[in-house]
Amino acid sequence: MKFVMTITRSLTILGFGILVGCTSNIRDTPPGEDRSVALEEARNDARAMARDTLQDLYAKQPAAKQAVENSAGYAVFSNFGLKILVAGSGMGEGLAVNNKTRKEVFMKMAEVQAGLGFGVKKFRQ
Repeated sequence: MKFVMTITRSLTILGFGILVGCTSNIRDTPPGEDRSVALEEARNDARAMARDTLQDLYAKQPAAKQAVENSAGYAVFSNFGLKILVAGSGMGEGLAVNNKTRKEVFMKMAEVQAGLGFGVKKFRQ
């Protein structure tokens, strides 16, 4: 029994180490690069992801286009998650748009999971 607890504890620590590595910020600005350029690139990536996601939605549900256009606003997110044994995490980013003012709000999100499992997921919503 002690051996099983040691293995479980070791795998849990290893899993958390892997998760921390997977959730590091890949958009860190390299030395000497203007942060505003990197920020605008990240915003353009979010806009492209939102545009592609909405096009996919409209292709599958044509009525959704009118619903989105007539709404107060909408938000689109992409997410990537990883779960190893008893712990998991995920992170993503998104864009919310106020249809009246056309103001964009860029967001980041994070999630933490508990419970037994193993897997990888990637989705846009």
